[in-house]
Amino acid sequence: MILDSYARESVDTRKKRKRGGERSPSIAGQHEVNLQRIQEYGATPGLLLEDPGKSAWDPKVTRPDWERLLRRLENGESDGVVIFDMERFLRRMEDAVRIVKMAERGFLVIDSDGEYNLATPQGQKNFYEAAVSAQYYSHRLSTRVKRGYNLKIADGEWIGGRYRMFGFELDATTVRESEAEIIREAVRRLLRGTPPQAVIGWLNEIVGTTPAGAEWSGSTLRKLLINPRLAGHISRNGQIVGRLKGDPILEPTIWQAVVTYYEQRAGRPATGAFLCSGILVHDGCGHTINGEKQPKGNGRDYRRYADGSRAGRYFCPGNQGGCGKTIGDVRALDRHVQALVIDRMANPRHALQVRRLADENAKARGPIEAEIDRLQGLRLHWGHSLNAGKIDIDYHDAMVGDITTKIEMEQAKLQAIGEVPPPLPEEFREDAIATWQAADGTERRELLKRSYAGSFIVVSSGFVRDEDFVGRIRVVPAGSPIARRLRTVA
Repeated sequence: MILDSYARESVDTRKKRKRGGERSPSIAGQHEVNLQRIQEYGATPGLLLEDPGKSAWDPKVTRPDWERLLRRLENGESDGVVIFDMERFLRRMEDAVRIVKMAERGFLVIDSDGEYNLATPQGQKNFYEAAVSAQYYSHRLSTRVKRGYNLKIADGEWIGGRYRMFGFELDATTVRESEAEIIREAVRRLLRGTPPQAVIGWLNEIVGTTPAGAEWSGSTLRKLLINPRLAGHISRNGQIVGRLKGDPILEPTIWQAVVTYYEQRAGRPATGAFLCSGILVHDGCGHTINGEKQPKGNGRDYRRYADGSRAGRYFCPGNQGGCGKTIGDVRALDRHVQALVIDRMANPRHALQVRRLADENAKARGPIEAEIDRLQGLRLHWGHSLNAGKIDIDYHDAMVGDITTKIEMEQAKLQAIGEVPPPLPEEFREDAIATWQAADGTERRELLKRSYAGSFIVVSSGFVRDEDFVGRIRVVPAGSPIARRLRTVA
């Protein structure tokens, strides 16, 4: 008779063991006891199967060796399994039913207290009863853990997270005032209308990196500023469950304004720090391109320009629906696009076309923007009523849900129309060059959009060191057949 040995321990158990606070047997200790039981039965040891750090009650967790064990039992490669106790083996009745259904030919499940011969009705009954007890133990343990988490949260205690939260000390409850003032200034800038990319550039300049050691980006800034902890709220699983002690970093209504700001921006195309990001289109798949600093590769250092700064590349983002191909060097493509923009700015006939398009867009957007303003006023009314205690959260959600859906529909209409391009100044070439040179990164992106509003700048893929884009870049009118699969600049 061949008997396998199965062992398992959870992530929490492994952590406790490392801290010296866990007395239950390790995986090696479980196997040792199991092998003794196999010897008592006069059986031949099969495989030593184990799932370290795997939960037995979470249905989303896959236990590879547990699945392998079941396949061996089903195929007759072993005659049974020895486990330390039933809680290590299964904690859900679904697993017990699955095992019993496989046991028509009969096999043994042996633990430290006895055996379950699943070929007999009595053995199946005892196995089911043990499984019920294991599931009860699991649910009770889960309830105790959740209750402990909730008590810690209610007391403002930090219960997780790999890195320190910006604005707080390591305990995530004590405010670090030097960083708190930076957060307040970032919020003031955003609510005054400063573009997020400008705020991100300011943060990278005065702060350097996030507590995780990364550069500030749009996602890290958003994640920080919409965190309820900044307003003194304690949240768990998306729900507000308590308040922190002391004064919050942001006054709650200011924090709500920031959350609303980001909600209203949802669905808008990203505007990266690179000139052509989200504007130029890759002709291979019709997706807009992105820019990034050149990463290290194959143990080599970063590729750098002659002035020592880190080189960059444009690419079609594969994780956002693109094809993942490289377009070329950042500075080379930027120089080519700069020449295109200056040519357009110095062309009076094109300036007139942009002005006409702006008038048409403004006329189409006017009624939709007025309706969005009306709906946002209604949503604000229900928010004030909730804050004043006039209505409860369920009533507020019921009223606001329909309004939010309607706002999203109207915003989709605006996105389909496109932004209103401000008229281009009618300039001579020298003036156009001066305007471009005096503009910052955000302003240059706006000049690019205005210059080619209603059209596409299409570029083909190439190599990261490519500097010549002649023949690889062209302007496609919005009414052309190829435009049906591309995204408009406007």
